[in-house]
Amino acid sequence: MRTMRITVIECDSPIDPVRDRLGTYGDMFERLLNAGLRGLKWENKVNLKVIKTSVVDSPVFPSPETYDAILLTGSKWDAFSDSEWIIKLTKYVAKIFKETTKPILGICFGHQIIARALGAPMGRGSKGWEIAVEPIALSQPGWSLFGKETLALHQMHRDIVYEVPAGCVNVGSTPKCQIQGLYMPQRILTVQGHPEHDEFVIRSMINMRHSQGILGEYLAKDGLSRAGNKHDGVVVAQAICKHHDMVESLIEKGADPNLEWQFSIWDHADWLFYSTLVFALYLEHLEIVELLLAKGVHPDKTDFELATKRNHEEAIALLLEFSYDNLPNICYLTFQTTGLSACLI
Repeated sequence: MRTMRITVIECDSPIDPVRDRLGTYGDMFERLLNAGLRGLKWENKVNLKVIKTSVVDSPVFPSPETYDAILLTGSKWDAFSDSEWIIKLTKYVAKIFKETTKPILGICFGHQIIARALGAPMGRGSKGWEIAVEPIALSQPGWSLFGKETLALHQMHRDIVYEVPAGCVNVGSTPKCQIQGLYMPQRILTVQGHPEHDEFVIRSMINMRHSQGILGEYLAKDGLSRAGNKHDGVVVAQAICKHHDMVESLIEKGADPNLEWQFSIWDHADWLFYSTLVFALYLEHLEIVELLLAKGVHPDKTDFELATKRNHEEAIALLLEFSYDNLPNICYLTFQTTGLSACLI
């Protein structure tokens, strides 16, 4: 059994009724990620170790040697604020991104902080609050990550990321928020929504913010009417677990039968298959290339296999010849990071 160490950077504390029942945000994410492992039937394969650290009152950040990935939680604070702890957090994320190969995960406020650390602007959304369960229309990368065309998540925000940072792709959109998440192979996975929230959490937050005059009568009533809708929090948790785990599993030559999820994804997303193949070639992991070719389809498989054996750079060039217009950009994103301790998706 392998250990997955995820440090949850708690950027806020839940409101009293939620904290009394469910604990801190770190506690909530620990339960969510364990649910993701159970959904993947990986509970006997991966030993999840969640380290929780609060940074609002004491912005002291953990050393990257102590974790395999970091996850930034939501918060009531503005990610575009110049508050000292927010500036320090943003600089910390930028440093981890530039100096390590650790995966960086973000939820709501955390999603926005990561975008800011990567140079993207954010601020108030022009369409106001987005609350309760909302369907997210996924992009092709989003569909490939989550295995479905639409993702339903709880929302509680009015701030948005304005632009996709360089090197990332947008995972989906809603009418009120065009950038619902960010993805960069191996490094970045964020969502604007709240996979950790449930009906109790969102009802408690809506009622509190309505009583404080933050949410108007109509908006609160509408949100409460959708608070109990089915949501895909566990789907996001599974994606987070797979995001950490995939390349390590591939290096084991596909011995794990639970790897079938990725092959079914590739059937519907050629760009993801090619991106993975290019990445394996780039690092000269020919055992992974063989596994992918056995599962994938290539327009000239014989020539490609010969090129792979002769020279991995020649194989990359051949792959580019057979691919469509978007592949060079995907290859560029893939080549930006090469650490095998992280995941490819």
